[in-house]
This record gives sequence, C-alpha cells and structure tokens, in this order.
Amino acid sequence: MAKEDLLNRVTEFYLKSRDFNGLPASGENPAIVREFVDGAFLSVSFGDYHPNPHIKAFEPESVKEQIEKVEKVGLAQACLYPTESHLKKIVKKNEYSDKPFTLKLKFGEPLRIPGQGGHDSEIIPGGIPK
Repeated sequence: MAKEDLLNRVTEFYLKSRDFNGLPASGENPAIVREFVDGAFLSVSFGDYHPNPHIKAFEPESVKEQIEKVEKVGLAQACLYPTESHLKKIVKKNEYSDKPFTLKLKFGEPLRIPGQGGHDSEIIPGGIPK
C-alpha cells in the first residue's frame, strides 16, 4: 500500500464523515504517520487532552509532542486528521459560502465545544452543523 493512500484515506474519511471524525489509527504504520505529521499533512489525537479522540475539539498538540506520543504510546487508541494546511489546498471554499461554520470544519478547524473556549453562537444543537 502506497504511503499516499494513508493521507487520502484520512482526508476522505474526515470530509465524508457527518461529524468530521478522525480515522482510527490502530494498525497504521507509525513511521508513515510520523512522516505525515512532520510534513504537516496529518495530526494525531490520542484522547488525552480531550477524552474523545474521534472529534477534533481543540488545536492539535505540537508536531514534536505528536511524534513523541506516536513513538511512546503508539496508535492503538489514536485518531488521524488531515491538517488545516492540507485541507485548505483541496476544499473548495466557494461551495460553502452560505455555510461558514461548515467551511471552518471542512478546513479542519477544531469543533470549539461550548463552555470550553468555543463560540457558543456558532454551535448548532448537538455540536455538529447540519
């Protein structure tokens, strides 16, 4: 399997997920994950700074911290996300001109949970845009 396949699968999973979820990383090649994290294409959520790694509630940790955790903790409980810089190259902004919150999520911005530094006025009940 080509390493670009991982980036494509993570990106497609995130963009097609109704809830903008990360792809479970269990079973993925740690060396390839580290390479994409270091290259600013992917980020890894381990569920330790927010209890649910399947949602991107906050900005990712630094690249250094993510790589250290991949090496020390592994990927069994982690989820992978495309980075904002990667998504801004492929998401067509004009398709979401009437959906600013959805566009932010399509661009990989964190969910911003109400009461945890989020923008309550932008959150739709249930936390996910329709």
